Amino acid sequence: MPGLGKGLFIRKAILLAALFLSSVVLPGMPCPTSAAESVGPWRLSSYETDVATTSDGLDITFHGGIDWPNLILVREPEGAAQNTLVVPVVNLSESVEEVFLRLGDDDKASWPEHAIAASARLAPGEHTTLLLPFVAHNARLFGMQVGPPPIGAPAGALRRLDQPNGKIDGAKARALVITLWGQTGERRLHIGTPHFAELGWDGPALEHLIDRYGQATRTNWPERVASDGELLAKSKAALPHADKAPALDPYGGTLAAHGFAATGYFHIEGTSASGYALVTPEGHGLFSLGVNTVAMGDGATYVSGRESMFGELPLPDDRDVNGSGDNRSTNLATREVSFDHGRWVNFYIANLKRLYGQNYLNAWRNETLTRLRSWGFNTIGSWSDPVLSGGNARLPYVLAIALTGNHGHLSTPFDFWGPLSDPFDPRFAADVDASIAAASAKRHDDRFIIGDFVENELPWGDASDGRANHRFALAEAAFALGPTSAAKLALIAQLRARYGDIGAFNAAWGLHVASWEALTSYPPALQDPLGAAARDDLLRFSQALANQYYQTVAEAVHRQDPHHLYLGSRFAAITPEALAACARWCDVVSVNLYSEHFDLARLGAIDKPILVSEFSFGSQDRGPFWAGVVDVGREGARATHYSEFVAAAARDARVIGAHWFQYLDEPASGRLLDGENGHFGMVSVADVPYVTLTDEMRRTNAEASLARESLLFEKP
Repeated sequence: MPGLGKGLFIRKAILLAALFLSSVVLPGMPCPTSAAESVGPWRLSSYETDVATTSDGLDITFHGGIDWPNLILVREPEGAAQNTLVVPVVNLSESVEEVFLRLGDDDKASWPEHAIAASARLAPGEHTTLLLPFVAHNARLFGMQVGPPPIGAPAGALRRLDQPNGKIDGAKARALVITLWGQTGERRLHIGTPHFAELGWDGPALEHLIDRYGQATRTNWPERVASDGELLAKSKAALPHADKAPALDPYGGTLAAHGFAATGYFHIEGTSASGYALVTPEGHGLFSLGVNTVAMGDGATYVSGRESMFGELPLPDDRDVNGSGDNRSTNLATREVSFDHGRWVNFYIANLKRLYGQNYLNAWRNETLTRLRSWGFNTIGSWSDPVLSGGNARLPYVLAIALTGNHGHLSTPFDFWGPLSDPFDPRFAADVDASIAAASAKRHDDRFIIGDFVENELPWGDASDGRANHRFALAEAAFALGPTSAAKLALIAQLRARYGDIGAFNAAWGLHVASWEALTSYPPALQDPLGAAARDDLLRFSQALANQYYQTVAEAVHRQDPHHLYLGSRFAAITPEALAACARWCDVVSVNLYSEHFDLARLGAIDKPILVSEFSFGSQDRGPFWAGVVDVGREGARATHYSEFVAAAARDARVIGAHWFQYLDEPASGRLLDGENGHFGMVSVADVPYVTLTDEMRRTNAEASLARESLLFEKP
């Protein structure tokens, strides 16, 4: 599920470092002191941009083929400790643009000591105002991923650039760099005159932030409801009939796509050369179009300690909408998130009770199932309502299985949701067996189950930046442990088998260890950077680790739940070693693909069917303050991106399906798990569908099914 660690924020860190670790004056860039033009009090210079002064600012053309074409604005410091940079901006390009700002408080503006940096993605033609706070402001400390507009902000569309990287003395702020990322051609931007303002980011800005329906109070949007009457009218808008689709079998398979075996359960046929097909129990092809988290529980948010944030809370004796919980942990996903335990309220369920009364549960299930079918979806994704996924709803579905038990773990800086199970621990295999047996109990013969995911977004490390301590983080973690770690003992056994003598090991690794026993109990610090022999050994251990993990889980799935596919572990972080092991042992490689466009490049040319187990697009113009991992600027662009993404996935012969994340918007005040408050749902907290998106989903899903039918006809 979405979160700060899903590759996006690793990518952001790399981009920010590339742009902002250097001084403002990048190689080949003219110094701004001789600039001939100005906008207000700002003097102008540029690197690979053309600038035209207008009555209300600057039109900027960023040159194509340049890594960081940028504009520099310099002014005399105001001397007053105002706390926010305000930049009106219009995206004049015909594509989504990521705009980076860096504001410095000295002439060279070295980052991070004397500059702050942040970015925002703007839709084509989008008019907005960027707000870059100088103050130490982090909405996670208030229980949210992104917070509301600050008090005193200008009217109109706004973009908060929360949690800027670096630090700055606002009284000395003087140098502003504006650039675009990913230049492949000329791009155009208009900016108004930047200025400083003293805005209220905390305190009063959070008072009565959420109304009685769970909606944000600071802005308005078409789906927002203001009364129970509007709630009923907007949530009950007539659903269109599903677009014409081919004749289907009871599991959603295309009857015309013949030639497959009818095994009684879902299975895979085909090859990477001919293409893969997900085949229904009756022997017909199905392109799995699913939705994750189709569940009411995701509408809950903590209220304890921040009751003043809510204008009106449901009565505490209503057990349907009130409860208590505790989501405190040290995982990266929850670190720094305050208001993470105590009383919670589920505004979504409160609204469903207003709509349907005490029979809201069955009514919601019927309405939701009708909606999903009308919108062309044929699969219930992970973490969904148990009746919709496994009850009488009878759409194909997947199981999401978590591993429990007392086996050991390996902890690294990539522990977004938690550390990785130690697959060398003798207790691991038994714990895997028990976890899968418990999750699949009474479902072994359910023909509507496509397959099992086991665990989610594991911390395999990161191979994208070429840094060995990122790629081999798990192997380095094992090396640092002592003799009680099964992974450490496996690593030592591998090293002894290769080198035999401790002296040969020392010579290869550049270390001075007295004995194998000493290396096991008191490992020395590794060289930085790693030598060639150490890299090779850690690579081989990483391969063995991933292979041991996936082999153990695969064998347990096929032993405990033999009729259903093993769908992998839903990759977010990926290393070549983990990917190769998954492709070897899993029936399907699943990947959570949060990117603006459909792109499986990081999976390479693996010879395995692929399921896109999560993807979504969000914006900040519909209530919740965060747009999610992939911000496409505004509501209409979500529909466009969905259409392009799913159409491309259906054309890829390796891909057997794509599952949207998620059905319901996250609470504007932050979900229980980690404070995420994203707008990437199909319906609002008031159960109002986002019709622009769902209409496009309906059309696109029908076309994708037909496209897949044509592809299946081509099977030999």
